[in-house]
Order: sequence, then structure tokens, then C-alpha cells
Amino acid sequence: MDRGTVEDFIDQTGALLDWAGEIVRDSGSLRARRVLGEATRLHSRSQSMLTQDHLAVTLSTSRRARAATFHAARLAREALVFSERFQLLSERFARRREDLQDKAQEGRNQMALDLLVRAEDQDIRAHEQYTQGDARQACRILEQVETLQNRAAGLLGVGPVPENLDALLSHTADRLDRAREMLGPGASARSLSLLKDAESALDRARDFQSRGMPGRALKTGELARDLIEKAMLGPMGPDDPAEVAQRQIENWDARESRIPPDLDAALVDLMSGAREHRRSAQAMLEDGRPLMALRQIKLAHDLLDQVERRSR
Repeated sequence: MDRGTVEDFIDQTGALLDWAGEIVRDSGSLRARRVLGEATRLHSRSQSMLTQDHLAVTLSTSRRARAATFHAARLAREALVFSERFQLLSERFARRREDLQDKAQEGRNQMALDLLVRAEDQDIRAHEQYTQGDARQACRILEQVETLQNRAAGLLGVGPVPENLDALLSHTADRLDRAREMLGPGASARSLSLLKDAESALDRARDFQSRGMPGRALKTGELARDLIEKAMLGPMGPDDPAEVAQRQIENWDARESRIPPDLDAALVDLMSGAREHRRSAQAMLEDGRPLMALRQIKLAHDLLDQVERRSR
């Protein structure tokens, strides 16, 4: 083991820390923040130890920092998934609350009223858990709330509120884009495959909608959401960073080919910057620095996102 190899490993761990830091900040997860803090301390310790030439111990410490970094990113991804689910369940509960309450009072249905009171109490508990940073537990409680609400609706002869299909598919598309961004260089082959399946399911749902088959569109859209959630909660992959970087470069090239040629001056400048980051990513990959290549191709994708949004 030579000093240069250990230095490169530590540098790559630092690049992963930068990537995970963005996800953790976006998630607002206290647990993820604490784990990332520990990863940062281990990384700093490995940098200090390197100056003392304890190479084996230094490498071991950097490996621990890297493992903690992936753990923090996974916790952050989980928090984002459950946060989105919490919002969905909470909005669904709120849409039905007043209507069911009014029907129960008008019909003087005490059993339904009791169920709705229990649902209200549980809803308060769920929001308390969410405020305390436990979105997973908050979702579990809201699922119980939905069960209580459905039982009350059954007593009142009220069917479930149909999902707004346009809103569902639009929200699913947004979640798919966000999942790709959040998975980043830690994406496993399984997670990437699940996202590809989710994209196919979303395309099928849109096709069913255009053919006047809302029921099948709804079910297929829900399948896409389930696949996205599985991808986000999957393991941080042991994928070779060089392979991930190469896939992201190829994905960027495919996206670039769909950009219209008649861009205004501001968008031309953005495209120029995106292409420069893409070239840097390729150069770093060929130079044996895959994690630095991942950082560059992410910047290229970010600029391409801006061009796509502003050219619509």
C-alpha cells in the first residue's frame, strides 16, 4: 500500500461527503445530519493521520467515514420518501374530513362520529411525530387514520374519494425526477432498474389515460409510485463509481440530443457550461478519478435541467 493510493481514497471519500451533504440538507433529517457529522469527523481524522504515515489505520478510518456517509445518505433518502408520503396521506385525510363530519352529524350516526373523533386524535399524533422528525412513524399513524376514516365512510354509505388522475401522474413524474437526483452516485444497479421500470409504468399510465381508461391509469400510476419508493429505500449500491459515471455521461448525451437548436443567448451560455462540465467528467473518468467525474457530470445535468425548463 503506497501513500498515493491512500490519498486518492481519502479524496474520493471527501467527494462523497460533498454529495451526501446536499441530500442530507434537503431532507431535514436530524438522524442523517448526526451520522453525516460523524462521517465528517472520521474523514477529518483520516486526513490528520495521513501526515503521520500510519497508512493502514488511516485507510481504515477513511473507510469508516465512507460507510457512515452512505448511511447518512440512506437515512436522508428515507426521510424524503416518508415526508412525501406523509404529505399525500395528510392531504387525502383533509379532503374528506369536513364532508364526512357533516354527513355523520346530519344523519346522527354516533358510531361514525366516534370513528371520526378517533381519526382526528390520531391525526394530531401523526403531526406531532412528523414535527419531531419521525416521518416514518407519522405515516404509520396516518395509515391508521385512513382506516378509521374509511370505516366511518362505510357506515355513512360514502365511497372513497377518487384520486385526481392528472395530479397523481404529474406528482409521480416529479417524484421520479427527484429520485434520480437523490440517488446520485450511490445508486445501486437494482435501484436504477426499479426507476426504469417506474418510468415505463408511468408511460403506460399516461397511455391508459389518453385512451379513456382512468381506472387502469390510476392503478398503473400507483405501481410507478411504489417502484420509485422501493428504489429510494433500496441499498446504497456497491456499484463501481466508474460505471455509474459512464452511465450518467451517456444519459447526459441522450438528453442533450433532445434539446432544440434554436436557443436564446442566455440558454446558449448555459449549454456551453453544461458541455464543459460534461467534457471535464469524461476527462476525469479517463484519468482514473470516477468520483470527481461524478461531481462534474452532476453539474452538467443540473445546467441541462435549467435549459430544459426554460426552453419549454
